[in-house]
Amino acid sequence: MDDASHTSHPDDLLSLHALHALEPDEAEVVEAHVARCARCQQRLKAELGTAAALAQIVPQEAAPAALRERVMRAVAETSRHSVSKGPSTQPGQSRVRWTRLALPVAASLLAVALGVSLTLQYFNTRRLATLAQENQALAERLSQALAASAQEREAMDRLQAVNYMIADPTTQRMALEPVKNGDSPYHGVLLVSEDGRHATLLVAGMAPPTPPEGYQVWLLRSGKRVVIGEVKVDPTGWGSANLAPQESVFGFDWVALSMGEGTEAAPAAEDMLLRTRITASGSTR
Repeated sequence: MDDASHTSHPDDLLSLHALHALEPDEAEVVEAHVARCARCQQRLKAELGTAAALAQIVPQEAAPAALRERVMRAVAETSRHSVSKGPSTQPGQSRVRWTRLALPVAASLLAVALGVSLTLQYFNTRRLATLAQENQALAERLSQALAASAQEREAMDRLQAVNYMIADPTTQRMALEPVKNGDSPYHGVLLVSEDGRHATLLVAGMAPPTPPEGYQVWLLRSGKRVVIGEVKVDPTGWGSANLAPQESVFGFDWVALSMGEGTEAAPAAEDMLLRTRITASGSTR
């Protein structure tokens, strides 16, 4: 129920009451007034909303102990200063005066807490950015390590295939000879399975191509030419490749090695580096 004749409103105490900063006797006086004053009910509702919003905006961070001590000393000194001026003629005026002095202190404390929170948030953000950069660098190193591991596994697979072909007594061995110059450092050997459907080519003394697209392996016969694989060499000129032609190697007349990309056209004479003629029995000449 509103008390229309009541003209004195505890405006200075409503904000502190919303922050739970009043003494118990002061809180009782304010609550008794608000219970019969519609105006102060609206004001208190607004103050409570503001206090709740501040509680959501400012994270709960413990203030440093030294800051708390400084604030408490400032409040104590303010209280002593008010007492030294002598008692007020009316108790209610003394309470209002103390409230007005305490409001700036409470506002300062809230501002300091907000500053501490923002500072902590700034350093946490920087730390998160640093961790993100470290994680990205770690991911790149892991990717490089996995790529190197894949290359090592591929090399081991090629070596295993070579060992198997060499150990198999039915394997046909075909020596590839230089096309242009008998004194060329290029040389190679083709190991072919008994059915001609699997082969391993080993080369040495090769110059690394520029750009490093690799050397093409050809099977040639009258009216047909097929690229069956590519050999990439390391800086020492050594390389190998496992080959799986769709047709038997023994169904072709020649096996040749050329530089450049594979096409449907037969390699030009100047591009051919190594070759050997295939006989039906798998021997070469």
